[in-house]
Amino acid sequence: MGSFPRLSLLAFVAFALSVYAGLTPIRTRDGNGGQQVWLPGQKQQIAYGTPRTETSYKSYSPDTFVEASIVSVFIPLPASAGTHPPECDYLSYIRYRHVDGPKNSLEADRVISFIPGTIAGAGSFDQVARSSIFYADENHQQKIEVWALDRRANCLEDNTGAVAAVEQQDAQLGFDYYYNKKEINGRSFAGFRQNGDADLEFLAEQGVEQTIEDWYDLVLKELPDQGFRTKNHYISGHSLGGPLAASFSNFDKDGNANTTADAGYNQHAGTIGYDTVVDPHFGPELPDAFKAFDFILKPIVEGGFDLAQAGFKSGVLPRSLLTALPIVLNSEATTFLQLVGAAAQIKPKEEAPIKTFPRTPTIVSAAQFFFSRYLTNFITFTPSAFNLRATNEALLGAILSDRTQGFGFLQVSCGFGAGGAIQERQFPVGYNDLQDLDTSNMSAIKPLLEALPSGSPYPLAVPTDAGPLGLGDGPLYTWLNYNEISADGGNVAKANNGKPFMNASNEVTDIAELARSISEIPLDFTEHYYATRTTTDYLFAAFGSDQALGRTTVHPNGFKARPIINLVGSEGLAIGGGFGDLGNHVVLDGYNHLDVIQAARNQTLGRKELSSISTADFVSKLGQGVLP
Repeated sequence: MGSFPRLSLLAFVAFALSVYAGLTPIRTRDGNGGQQVWLPGQKQQIAYGTPRTETSYKSYSPDTFVEASIVSVFIPLPASAGTHPPECDYLSYIRYRHVDGPKNSLEADRVISFIPGTIAGAGSFDQVARSSIFYADENHQQKIEVWALDRRANCLEDNTGAVAAVEQQDAQLGFDYYYNKKEINGRSFAGFRQNGDADLEFLAEQGVEQTIEDWYDLVLKELPDQGFRTKNHYISGHSLGGPLAASFSNFDKDGNANTTADAGYNQHAGTIGYDTVVDPHFGPELPDAFKAFDFILKPIVEGGFDLAQAGFKSGVLPRSLLTALPIVLNSEATTFLQLVGAAAQIKPKEEAPIKTFPRTPTIVSAAQFFFSRYLTNFITFTPSAFNLRATNEALLGAILSDRTQGFGFLQVSCGFGAGGAIQERQFPVGYNDLQDLDTSNMSAIKPLLEALPSGSPYPLAVPTDAGPLGLGDGPLYTWLNYNEISADGGNVAKANNGKPFMNASNEVTDIAELARSISEIPLDFTEHYYATRTTTDYLFAAFGSDQALGRTTVHPNGFKARPIINLVGSEGLAIGGGFGDLGNHVVLDGYNHLDVIQAARNQTLGRKELSSISTADFVSKLGQGVLP
């Protein structure tokens, strides 16, 4: 992360969106005047200021050896944070533990705390969390815990509808909650938040320093024994979570470099990166030739940082990446993904009610964008994506599959479609246009080009048979799960080059478990109001800002003080150098960016699921940091 190629798509998107000039948590007061709040997983409001809650949730996971619960801890924001809902004075995480393990976290053999990447939520870690617990017990006879953390901005979400839909096995319940004003447990949906809403003001302060301090404070509150933390607590992160984990190690609570007991690296025994590099230097770095002009450039960079902060606080700039765009990718789109996931979990083989989906600008534009073969299809809405027919699991798979989804950071190797014509897509970039481009003299931007929509190292597909124009009575598309793809790809459609779009070696994630983890967990798969500043802080720091990262730079080499391992997908974002030197790492063959934290425990072709096995091995060796 010391040169321009280290600028990932996620950082690029944040930087691009930051040049652009909801969802309301319900708040009431009881009869005694006490403030009441909704916390994740709760069926009723609780009194504001309640120190801690822990609530189990209904899970349809086959892993009965795992006990999963939602923990919320009262850790108020500082007064300087700005306007925010009272729910945002709590930090929440998913606590995974072995059912035969101790109830007290301080008695666990190991505790892993995990922070997700850009626009991802705690639920994205569900599969590797469960499998790591399995392998720690199976291979090392250790009962470990895994904590998947939500960043504070997740307090703005209302996952009531999606969670209730899965709990009651009724997908329509979720649609009714978000679109038809149906109440659930006395709660009603207040709408998707807009960038200028007053309660989003606090996102301007949710940068790297506040994010790390939240993580730090939560760990110290939940694991008050420093001796335990330094020997048995491990930190980890996916994607942008790699730099965040490094920043945790570099953090110092009191800002004094001479008092190291409170240093971040003294609160854990080691660090795990998932399709990332554990290094705080994220984003582009000025060439050496420019450093001679630092006395000129630094005031410009610092001025830019101050200007961006003013823009975030005022709402002129997008406070969240998902309030930057009015269509395609925003908080409504991530909520809709939950509902699609819920339907795929409940009735995977049943036809999705695509024709009756809400026709909001977001859903219409997103559907047409992801299901258009050519630019003309997108512009003319012909054929309409709403005329396609697909089972619920086929719809989810077509949105996220590594051979249909163009954005690298959203790709999951979860199988492939069947039942109708599937052809190579040419929109928005097209495989051949990019692959035929001579990039030998374009090393600085090659990783960025490869991460752009459809700028993929392999052909991408799209279902193309919607039946006679406007009728919507074409074939019903179905789904081949990861373990149903033949070894040679013989049961998969072919790309323009005459080869199957994929074969069994490319597929590692179970569509059923993906659907479940997207929909059933009160701390869900995505972060609907991800704070733009969390990413732009790293970008300003890369250009030389001294104020962007705050106390996370007090110990600049703190991240090197403890063992590190990076687990990277062979088809992910880190392998191409987008995050920097991989260091001590394991390459996971066939894995895409999200597979590294979503892969199924039971693999095909005689392979083992090395992401969770490597995690269990690493933490079970008391910080040795070297796998056998």
